[in-house]
Amino acid sequence: MSHLNHQKIMLLAAHGAEEEQVSQLQRAILAASGKPATVSVEQGVINSWSGQSWGCSFPVDAHVSETLAMDYDMVIVPAGERSIDKLLQNPHTERLLSSFMEAGKAIVVFGDAMRVLHETGVATHVSMPETGVETFDNVLSVADASVENLGHVVTHMVQVQPVFAEAA
Repeated sequence: MSHLNHQKIMLLAAHGAEEEQVSQLQRAILAASGKPATVSVEQGVINSWSGQSWGCSFPVDAHVSETLAMDYDMVIVPAGERSIDKLLQNPHTERLLSSFMEAGKAIVVFGDAMRVLHETGVATHVSMPETGVETFDNVLSVADASVENLGHVVTHMVQVQPVFAEAA
């Protein structure tokens, strides 16, 4: 896997984020020498969703209201309808994602997490793909968020991120 060279990667999530995605993303980022940090609208921990019930809890490193995009190299938003709904209720979500977009920093969204970009108006020009992985400007949308693909997605973002920086 490509190395993230100690880049700080934000996992933007709330209660109801997909458990397998969050845990696998953290592992993939650490394996690539990155620094994952969970940012949330929640305080303390987020409770993930696993199948038909609540799953593991993950510690929150920072609250969305106290977070700046300039402190991170990339943001990843895992899937999870409950999580997306909670993120959309907080105006700091739009502020934070807009800052990533304006700075040309990489944004990765999994499955239904693309809703955050559409419903906040951050990326109205980005069309939602039906399947596979597609890139739009500095947004990587992953419709197929199978656990096996998560490491490849992080690797893909490392490879395309310099292109985003050159465009900014």
